[in-house]
Amino acid sequence: MDIIRDKFINFSFFDIYFFISFISLVIVSLIFYSKIGENIKTSILLFLIFFLIEIFIIKSIFLTIAQYLIWLNHPLSKYLVPPYANSVYYFLDYAMSRFWFDLFFRLIGVLVVISIIFAINFILKREIFYEDEKLLMSYITLIFFFPYNLVIIFLGFVTLLFSWLIKIIFCSKKFELTEERLSFRNYWLVVAWLCFLLQPFVLVNYSFLKYRPF
Repeated sequence: MDIIRDKFINFSFFDIYFFISFISLVIVSLIFYSKIGENIKTSILLFLIFFLIEIFIIKSIFLTIAQYLIWLNHPLSKYLVPPYANSVYYFLDYAMSRFWFDLFFRLIGVLVVISIIFAINFILKREIFYEDEKLLMSYITLIFFFPYNLVIIFLGFVTLLFSWLIKIIFCSKKFELTEERLSFRNYWLVVAWLCFLLQPFVLVNYSFLKYRPF
């Protein structure tokens, strides 16, 4: 038990993204389960998505500038950056891999989720997911590491599929996916919180589920 506790504490203490994920989940949980109107809730979720992206961008810019200044003021590494170096490509490659690729991969995860949603709606020839639900799925994908974020969404889709199958098999009346909306709207946050709590143990033991440039 002490080993599990120590892993959780060590991971959460040294990983700033763990803290960002926690704050983001608390905020979105309060908003999503509040009694505000659906249109307002959708607008807030959309704002939070862009706000979170801006936070990641600002953080990446800050780290890039800080890294440049550190190298510039070091007697050896200053020759790797302008004006001492003839090219800035080496530094840009370093900065991109350390400070920007994580954001890019998170955005790729969001695009994958959006593509899956459109594919399901296209196959079933109707809207299956609620508008705030689609934004919630994108938001959850954004706050977790890639590809761990896709694991979370995959679990949600698998649960959704089993819900459909159970209703098809056991429902007394004929259930048509093209005529009835059945989503995982009220449970995405439950899955997200569960995966959040398991995050330190999963990512420590299965590092391939977490993009790490170094």
